Amino acid sequence: MLENNTSRPARKTLISGGLCLAALFFVMGCGSLERFTGSSNSADSPANPGPTNTDSNPADLASKTASLGNCANEYYPIGGQTADYRITGSAPGSYTLTQKLNDPNSFNETRVFDSGVNVTTNWICDPEGLRNAQYGSNISVENSNFNMETIESTGLTIPRELSVGKAWDASYKVRVKGTAGNMPIGSDGNVVVRNKVVSLNDKVTAGGKEYEAAKIDTEITINLTMGGQKAPGMTIKGTNWFAKGVGLVKQEVRSPYGVQGVELTGAN
Repeated sequence: MLENNTSRPARKTLISGGLCLAALFFVMGCGSLERFTGSSNSADSPANPGPTNTDSNPADLASKTASLGNCANEYYPIGGQTADYRITGSAPGSYTLTQKLNDPNSFNETRVFDSGVNVTTNWICDPEGLRNAQYGSNISVENSNFNMETIESTGLTIPRELSVGKAWDASYKVRVKGTAGNMPIGSDGNVVVRNKVVSLNDKVTAGGKEYEAAKIDTEITINLTMGGQKAPGMTIKGTNWFAKGVGLVKQEVRSPYGVQGVELTGAN
């Protein structure tokens, strides 16, 4: 329950603000139910082929893999291409995804949504796999603006090795400041991301192209506290498909907001 001296409109704003923040964790890629971003592709244009590994020389491929160090991951390759994604569902749109390797142990990703929102996230690489480590971006949505800061993160987003039945977690301690409507919001919270591999050779179509991909079910539990009061908790479920040498090709998110989809449409 919120404080007794909080007016009804303020209560509604706090609750809706908390739910909006919860949804944004999926938009930003927490645990990989992720990646909503925008480009020149449209639903009416022919689908471009997805990104593929063009290294035909095994020696060149080995050299490139070595240069990536701990960031090398066949299900989540770090490359110089710009990948285009389309968002379907209650809030359709598109985005572009670019990556930049900082060193063999870290890289950045930037998603540029067709709405004009830019989100940059930092990843940490270690021998066990990759972790989307930091949520420190300014995010603007309708009538709201949030700055999200990660205080602490543990676990993995995508392990180096996948096998059917493999399960893993990632957790985040976050702090959020911003406004919802005309009301300032400050929030502390915890996010737990649970993943499990369902299949390694699931057939899935994205952007008019068929892929053989690892199918991973993900559940994110989000708890936020605002002004010393707990906002309504939320559990969001979804499924991600990752193809070797390509990365994320498709995603489905199921939440109180409905079903939202993301699919790869091409790469430049």
